[in-house]
Amino acid sequence: MAGASIETTLELWASSLREVKARMRPLFAQERAAVSAGLFLDGLLSD
Repeated sequence: MAGASIETTLELWASSLREVKARMRPLFAQERAAVSAGLFLDGLLSD
């Protein structure tokens, strides 16, 4: 990925984050817990 543009890199990162959230969603019995976990990940990875 040495020659990738910033936009491409950010889109790849966002896509990977969406995939991780989708994969962990079945681990939670309640939808609100899954949403909360996703927001937690967003908070950890934000600047």
